[in-house]
Amino acid sequence: MPNYSPPLSHRRPWFPSQRLIKVMADELSPQNTVKWQYNPIPPHEPDPHSESFCQTLKTPHHYTLLGARVRGKKHKHEGTNCDDWFTCSTSGDWTIIAVADGAGSRPFSRVGARVSCEASVGYLEDRLKGLKLQKRELWSVDTFQRQEDTGAFLAEDLEAVQCALHEAMRVAYNAVDKAVQQRHPYTKYYISLGHRYIELNDLAATLILVVQTTVNYKNTEYSLLFTCQVGDGITVALDNEGNIQPLSCPDSGSFSGETEFLVTEGKLERDVLMRKTFPFFRPLKALFVMTDGVADDYFPIEKQAKTLYGDLLLNGIIELSLDSDNRFWGYLDQLEQQKHHFTSLVHPLTSPENSPQPISIYSSRKLARTLGFSLPDLIATPQLLTVARKLDKNNPTPPPEKLKLWLDNYTKKGSFDDRTVVILHR
Repeated sequence: MPNYSPPLSHRRPWFPSQRLIKVMADELSPQNTVKWQYNPIPPHEPDPHSESFCQTLKTPHHYTLLGARVRGKKHKHEGTNCDDWFTCSTSGDWTIIAVADGAGSRPFSRVGARVSCEASVGYLEDRLKGLKLQKRELWSVDTFQRQEDTGAFLAEDLEAVQCALHEAMRVAYNAVDKAVQQRHPYTKYYISLGHRYIELNDLAATLILVVQTTVNYKNTEYSLLFTCQVGDGITVALDNEGNIQPLSCPDSGSFSGETEFLVTEGKLERDVLMRKTFPFFRPLKALFVMTDGVADDYFPIEKQAKTLYGDLLLNGIIELSLDSDNRFWGYLDQLEQQKHHFTSLVHPLTSPENSPQPISIYSSRKLARTLGFSLPDLIATPQLLTVARKLDKNNPTPPPEKLKLWLDNYTKKGSFDDRTVVILHR
């Protein structure tokens, strides 16, 4: 199969308040006297967004899907809403994922993110319900040939999936436009926007769509994936042999770090969407669909996807079902003694009345360094990771909540955006 490795985007610009500028400057100063603060979402603002959300579901082919989003430090500090959203579902033989990131500079972009995810997934549920793939004796690069002039797949069943994705993008746009019209006459939006009427650009958001099914080919289960996106964010697959394959080509705007949005003129033209649609056909270990709040922390994704996978394994988000090999149990005492080298105790940034206990965050890269392994060798040794996970044996938190807690509390310098990731894995 062809290895699609499109260029990646950088963080798009946002417009911080004067208070946030001061906090960022103070954090970089030697004194480091000012810390991030937690401020709740304003109680009377229209269309409030929940602080966080997590979800899990079983797919038609017995994969596990986990997703979570959390409000970033910037939004917590300023007392503003999270702008991310995701929606996941299944239909027939297909798993459907939509991930959106509202523009930080647009006041109701969170609404655009939500309605575009919900509308596109709803459309794909109906469209894919009865869609069956053609039975093939041979799957090869030729199976995915496209017409040179249009970009359409020559295979009718594959083209039907591509057309469904593109139409779902247009359905999402129409849902955003409808949401604007529904809110246009209401005074609360007029007042919230400084005495002007709500506009389409006020709901600007990115959108990533992914559909997945499986094919039994040569006595092996292959995942067939199609992805399409408008804007930034990353989709990346890790196959059973440990190969990393990015499945997205993020948009960039007129200036360095900018991106485009679903409401940007020309983004839904057929030729544009064709260039943003990528297939994948391999045995799948894990798939990650993420907004730039996570993708930027694991940049460049071609090198860092295994670090992400390792961190999810080590923090108990992706669960390992195999028993440890006895020869690896000798590492347990060493890991216990050197736990401080690869564990961080993080105090959650939340409301003071919650008074949460510190959260333990484990780093696969630091664990590999502690043991004298390379990171790829550590990831390729799940028995050793199973042993390391015994250090967290008293944590009964289910994986979706672990994902939410990890997203909300892992630390990386310069990272303060909303974070969203959806994971599909065995």
